[in-house]
Amino acid sequence: KRKAQIVSIEGNNAQVMDLETYQVSTLPIPEELQGKLKAGEEVELLEAMGRQALSRIINQ
Repeated sequence: KRKAQIVSIEGNNAQVMDLETYQVSTLPIPEELQGKLKAGEEVELLEAMGRQALSRIINQ
């Protein structure tokens, strides 16, 4: 699990910046988070076997 910040949202994808490494990635937004994310919010990333996925909003 890692913390990241939403940089921007385009359609069903979110550009996120890892708050530890500052690496920016574009990830698909899971159905349960669509319409709920805003730029600047912190989210939790799950990382396994070199893949990342958005998990939940942290500062809600």
